[in-house]
Amino acid sequence: MRVRYSKLVGVIILVLGVLLGSLALAGREFSVVSLLTGVAFLAFGLSFLNRTYFRVDGDALSVQALFGQAETIYQFPSLEALQFDGRKVFIIQGHDQQRVRVAKWLADRGDWAAFRTWAQGQSYPDAGSHSCGRH
Repeated sequence: MRVRYSKLVGVIILVLGVLLGSLALAGREFSVVSLLTGVAFLAFGLSFLNRTYFRVDGDALSVQALFGQAETIYQFPSLEALQFDGRKVFIIQGHDQQRVRVAKWLADRGDWAAFRTWAQGQSYPDAGSHSCGRH
């Protein structure tokens, strides 16, 4: 199961990139730094639209970096160990509680809802499952 980044956040970042780039090009004094800032926002926004935020495979939740190949893996012993507290996700093992560093506002709304529904009582996703929520 995969949860994608929010398309809304990606589009907002893309629009900011276009605005910053346009201001840099339209200004009286051309600024390479301003233009590069706009380009960086465009790259950041495109990553939001194309990357997986996190993936659940078997007994592990892996959060992928927005850029590069880095990932943080959270192991959980059973589905019951995944707990939600508002918008936060925790792994509970005995008396220990570990916060999973994912934010609801960064996740695609439909994917987050499907992930939460699954985690609160569904069976593990099939290994061949590519996404939860809309395509």
